[in-house]
Amino acid sequence: MKIWKEIPSEAQIRKSYPKHSICIFDMDGTLINSEPAHIMSLQKILKNEGIHWEFEKVFSTFSGKADENCFKEIIKLYPDFSMNLETFLNVKNNDLLESFEILHSKSKLIEKNIQDLLTSMNELGWSLALVTASEDILLQKILDLIGRDLFKFSLSTKDTILQKPNPAPYLLAFELFKVVDPQEVIIFEDSDTGLQAAKNSGAIVNKVEWFENID
Repeated sequence: MKIWKEIPSEAQIRKSYPKHSICIFDMDGTLINSEPAHIMSLQKILKNEGIHWEFEKVFSTFSGKADENCFKEIIKLYPDFSMNLETFLNVKNNDLLESFEILHSKSKLIEKNIQDLLTSMNELGWSLALVTASEDILLQKILDLIGRDLFKFSLSTKDTILQKPNPAPYLLAFELFKVVDPQEVIIFEDSDTGLQAAKNSGAIVNKVEWFENID
């Protein structure tokens, strides 16, 4: 598995994978530096329920997981948690939508180098897709902000019953690309949950660490 500590150019990806033309990106923590916003939103929800977890504990427990799976874990740990799933999702989604708008207004939602990378890959013949464990309302907001025409298609939690770390979202993407061999596809992921899904799909996996080097 190749590890990328800095945002690459199209030429660097092409050099690593000269025979490939299909690439799938995760969203949170890969294309946009939104993982901290997700974790802070969860931390706020827990705090309002009287559950005081440090950021690091929330991150290590929930990073990269679909919100419905996060909710299930919270309920297991705290059976008296007052929110139902619908309320939990609405509260978290509304909080994140507001955060995304603020980040976008400050030009901090997507790094220029990532925007340039996606544009270059598009122009140079790559087929791109976005596969996320986020709710569809958040995916659609991000596509509106960064450009939905960059991707052949995008998949969110509404598209498969099983979510990452299950490979189902990636397997569906392969079907949509009409891929015969998963090794025809390269995937960029950041979280342990997403990396597990990508590995189990059979595709070529790339680990993203570039946001660790961005202030």
